[in-house]
Amino acid sequence: MNKTTVRLILCAGTVVVVAALSPRLAHGQPPLSSGPGGASDSAAGLNGLRPEQMGPVAGSSLDGTGTTIVPFQFDAMKGVSELPVAGVAAAALAPRPPGTVDQQVLAGEIAARLEPLEDCRTLVARRKQVVASDVAADHLTLRWIIAETGRAFGAEVVAATPTDDAVLDCVKRQMSDWTFSPPSGGPLPIERGFTFRASPPAR
Repeated sequence: MNKTTVRLILCAGTVVVVAALSPRLAHGQPPLSSGPGGASDSAAGLNGLRPEQMGPVAGSSLDGTGTTIVPFQFDAMKGVSELPVAGVAAAALAPRPPGTVDQQVLAGEIAARLEPLEDCRTLVARRKQVVASDVAADHLTLRWIIAETGRAFGAEVVAATPTDDAVLDCVKRQMSDWTFSPPSGGPLPIERGFTFRASPPAR
């Protein structure tokens, strides 16, 4: 129940009566009705709306269709030009072109590095204390990449015919130490075949 608040103020021996209206009465709004227990209805909600009352609902300003953002390039002379999304994605995912190097120089460097691989069969035979002809080693496919620094990395050794695992490990270790003339424009992948010379039969 809304009531008018009465205050007594003692001012210089005189009693002054001050009446203060409730906020709702002060703004010309009707007082809230009392609930069943005689107290004010505290569940009136915001702006004096009751739970059982329906108020206006604002409509959505979005049409739900979404917005498409198209990439663009800006040219100070021509202005803005749009690019298809597929073209941008393809350019970003396109593989980098391989580097270039003088092929004659590369061929000489590769030949010089393949020659010492012949020693792998002999080294394995000595470790196993057998003759070289008893160590399986024949045709190999070698793959590696020459970095822009000239250093080889990503060495792979694939046996085209049955080959002793120790021989494969020996070849791969040697490849990891290879260096070449640095290629221009990026790393250069290389693939070469290698065949061990036939070992003389044991006497």
